[in-house]
Amino acid sequence: PAALCILGIFLQQWKRECGARPKASEPVSGPQRSAPPRRWGAGVVGTIGAACIGVGLLALWEEGAFRRAVVSGDLSRAREAVERLGWIGREGPRRQVGLARLYASRGQIGAASAHIRRSLDLHPTPEAWRSLGLISEEAADWDAAESAYDGLLAMVPDDGRERRAWPSP
Repeated sequence: PAALCILGIFLQQWKRECGARPKASEPVSGPQRSAPPRRWGAGVVGTIGAACIGVGLLALWEEGAFRRAVVSGDLSRAREAVERLGWIGREGPRRQVGLARLYASRGQIGAASAHIRRSLDLHPTPEAWRSLGLISEEAADWDAAESAYDGLLAMVPDDGRERRAWPSP
């Protein structure tokens, strides 16, 4: 959206500067005007606008590639898409959790835990805390699972109310 606004401003400025010029075959009436001085600002704005549009299209393409890779279970394609999204600052916590779930489904608990922790570093979410708890349970790391669930309950106090009401064994 911002790139389109910049592009619109650039086009309006270009129309004002260039305007409609007479053809070479038409006689020019009145005094001859010299061409207005070229401003470098329009070129810079146009270049920045084109770069913004390019980055936006790259992000859309890679987000789609990540979704397709997760649905098909293709770990290498998902990992590449997250890496490329990281180049433009769009890797995000949900993509790290999705990648961690792919690793966990292949039994690579260490890699899954690393991606969950990366997700929590980017932005803690209940989904990431819950996934870290489940992965820690899978690895039989009970202390880590308990701290993950404590982190989840700190974010969403009502989560798991029924489980806390159960009597301890």
